[in-house]
Amino acid sequence: MLPSMLGSRGRDYLMLLVLTVLYTGPLSNIQRNAEGAALSLSCNLDLQVHNSKLLWRDAIRPFIRITQQLMVRTRKILTLLLLRVFNHTNFPLKDEMVRRFGYDGFHTSKNEGNNTQEQFVTKTLTQCSGESTHSD
Repeated sequence: MLPSMLGSRGRDYLMLLVLTVLYTGPLSNIQRNAEGAALSLSCNLDLQVHNSKLLWRDAIRPFIRITQQLMVRTRKILTLLLLRVFNHTNFPLKDEMVRRFGYDGFHTSKNEGNNTQEQFVTKTLTQCSGESTHSD
C-alpha cells in the first residue's frame, strides 16, 4: 500500500486527507470565529445606534425646553411692544385722515354744534331720546 501512496493517486488521497484534517480543525474554527465576530459587530452596532438615540434625546431636551421658553417670552415681548406702539402713536387717526383727505371729510351734521361741548350735549340728548345720529 505504501508504494501506491507514492503514486499520483496516492498523493491525491494524501492531499485530500490533509485538507480534511485542516478543514475539520483550524479552518472550521476560523469560520466559526469569523461568524461570531460578525454577529458581535452587528450587535455592537445596534447597541451603539440605540444608545446614541437615547443620548441625543437626553442631550437635546434642555435645549428644546429653553427654546420653548424663549418663544413664549418673545411672543409676550412682541405683544407688549405692539401694544405700546399702537397706544403711543405719534399720528392719531384723525390727523392721518386729515392728511389724506383734507378737512372736507369732516362735515358736522345739522344736530351737532360747533364746539366739543355742544356736540357732547347733542349726542347725549339724542341717545336719551332714542334717536340715532348715524346715517346709512
